[in-house]
Amino acid sequence: ATDAEGFIGSTMIGGSLAPDVNAELERLGAIWLSPPPGDDEYPSFMLWFTSRVRWEIAIAPLRDDAFNACKSDLKLLDYSAIGAATVFSRVRAYDTVSHLEHGLIADSSPAEWNSALMTLATDDALRQRIARKASQYLYDHRTLASRTNKDLGQAIRDVMN
Repeated sequence: ATDAEGFIGSTMIGGSLAPDVNAELERLGAIWLSPPPGDDEYPSFMLWFTSRVRWEIAIAPLRDDAFNACKSDLKLLDYSAIGAATVFSRVRAYDTVSHLEHGLIADSSPAEWNSALMTLATDDALRQRIARKASQYLYDHRTLASRTNKDLGQAIRDVMN
């Protein structure tokens, strides 16, 4: 998030780091948030996450490797739920992300990530449009309520035919 003077802050969610890494992050002004005990199961975590996190920009970096090829686009859904415009890695897990619609896609180079982040940080209209479209995509296409009518209707037609 940024303040009126253009300060950019960072917030990390969950996990734990070595004490020296934590100390360095604190020195840089990073904020580290963890859900309270009992809120680590996904449904409880999302209630905690969406009620406390207010990001304008999020990042979803993944290496292009065999392990990450098995991951889903859950970060697209998570970050869309909080209204953040996101930079995603160009990996299979994020094939559902439409570049410049639901987020920005960046190759693995630092220069590409820097460019994508600077684009979102400096173009308010684009950042807000991407956040809005990503949220709309989430609620129109990826929630249980949005899928039930379409999927249930198709299932009934399939059984009847």
